Amino acid sequence: MGRNFFHLHLVSDATGETLIAVSRAAAAQYQGVASIEHMYPLVRNEAQLDKAIAEIEAAPGMVLYTRVDPELSARLRAACEKIGAPCLSVLQPILDLFQSYIGAASLARPGAQHMLN
Repeated sequence: MGRNFFHLHLVSDATGETLIAVSRAAAAQYQGVASIEHMYPLVRNEAQLDKAIAEIEAAPGMVLYTRVDPELSARLRAACEKIGAPCLSVLQPILDLFQSYIGAASLARPGAQHMLN
């Protein structure tokens, strides 16, 4: 038996607009199932991450994230594993592909697409 709703936690170190766009595009493919979005933008330190993790524990569901700090990303994944919440980095597979093609590592700058030059 399927679900008619699910909790979707979106954890970002920037605005979260990438997560919102990707998650809504995916959720739209499931008719009759609504996602209850929990948005955590600008999560850039341990205290902010702890607050998001506490809320994930209170309303378990899927977790999507666009964190570029490897230590905080690992901490989020470990917490999700402990909670039993499926967790996925939305950007990491794309960054890995870019790195293998370009031959250079990313700079790990949160919100880089919004920086003025």
